[in-house]
Amino acid sequence: MERRERLAKADLASRAGIETHDDTAYAVLGNVRAMESALDLADAPRIDVEDILTLHRKLFGGTRDERFGGQIRAEQNWVGGTGMSPCTADFVPPPPDRVHDLLEDLCAYISGDEHPALVQAAIAHAQFETIHPFVDGNGRTGRALIHLILKRRGLAPRVVPPISLVLASHADAYVSALTAYRYEGAADSRRAQEGIGPIRRGLISALTGFERALARHHPRVRSPTAHEAFVPRRLPPWAADEVRRVCPRCRAETGKGQGRLWQRTSPRPCGP
Repeated sequence: MERRERLAKADLASRAGIETHDDTAYAVLGNVRAMESALDLADAPRIDVEDILTLHRKLFGGTRDERFGGQIRAEQNWVGGTGMSPCTADFVPPPPDRVHDLLEDLCAYISGDEHPALVQAAIAHAQFETIHPFVDGNGRTGRALIHLILKRRGLAPRVVPPISLVLASHADAYVSALTAYRYEGAADSRRAQEGIGPIRRGLISALTGFERALARHHPRVRSPTAHEAFVPRRLPPWAADEVRRVCPRCRAETGKGQGRLWQRTSPRPCGP
């Protein structure tokens, strides 16, 4: 009863334009409104990108993140890993400049009936989660699309199946299925290994050829003193004062060799 009262109060406050601070109630209310919008869209002759943006806008209505509602991301995002870099991410979605076109392609698929309803709902959801078009709310919007398709295709015209509950109860299997969809076969499968074999061999051949060509042009490139003839011609001269500024633990040494003065830096001992 308490939860229903909170939702009712949040709904009334939202309709009256009164600000409240019950973020949880607004989040649940946003889910309900997005679901209602998805079911209403099921009767439309065609689904377009603006319809998906409307679902997302409903999702964030009245929340602190309302400004993000209906906005396609303008930056690269990623799934898993750390928030600092996508290098360790589980999945990196397409770049921002491709998102709108990919959504248009997805909408064309949702509007058709090429596959059976359940297959279409699964593919559309997986594709949406792969595109990951928003900064936040991708999962909830993607699940709303499942309901849209099930009603649109006549599989659930009068009921709302507990999709979110089922997916949450089988979270590991759900994530594994999404990963399998995003890649053509498992990364350690025989087919995957056969596919990268030619690429790996080509890279090895190219690097080996480069190393041989470099050795022919610069025979001393593998020599411990290769830097004497090879490196100085490719690096600009640095003044000793500048070296000391960027490398305070180095000291300058001056000497003479081969009829010319030279100056080098060597590391200072780490001790006092």
